[in-house]
Amino acid sequence: MKHLILLAFFFASLGCYGQGRRIQITVDKENSYYGPAYKSCVDSAYAIMNAVFNSAKFQSMYKNVKFPNSNYCDWEERDKHSPNGITGQQLYDRIFARQKPSWGIYLRMKSGGALGYTYPHTGRTTANYYTIRYDMRKLPRAYALAVNLCHEFMHERGLCHESNKFNQPDSEHPDPKGYKNDIAYRIGWDTYFILRKWVQQKRPIPGV
Repeated sequence: MKHLILLAFFFASLGCYGQGRRIQITVDKENSYYGPAYKSCVDSAYAIMNAVFNSAKFQSMYKNVKFPNSNYCDWEERDKHSPNGITGQQLYDRIFARQKPSWGIYLRMKSGGALGYTYPHTGRTTANYYTIRYDMRKLPRAYALAVNLCHEFMHERGLCHESNKFNQPDSEHPDPKGYKNDIAYRIGWDTYFILRKWVQQKRPIPGV
């Protein structure tokens, strides 16, 4: 009986966190800057980001979705793949291209303006801590930072915004056009929705 219970728990865990591709993004400590008081927050945010990417939910969301080539940061890539667009499979291939990437973070104690920014393929993101906290007040701080990290990881992988102007009806709903066409914008919002639900369900995440 005990053996059966353990098996049931194991398969239930697979259902929560995905049975497909795996990624384990770690903090590049030599390429990061944040105060000692924020180490736990950063470590937890990375664990949450990995849990989102590795979840069955995330790995099924974009299977039948196609995005425009304008998401590529590199104009040569846009021309190369034009006019085919970016399929969900191509998006997943890009996200999971490396299983154990190391990624740096500069956690800036800044409020106002953008939540953060990332230059493609640089191995580092900048996150504006107080802006993120204010923008996602309904989430614990590590979860809010994880939302931003999932969004910024798309930029790290070479996917950019065609425009930074989005017409959101309110703070809890995305701009419909941006959500449909912009990969980084959409993944940021989808991560937010996923984590709001996980927090409500009090779902445990390894490493948090």
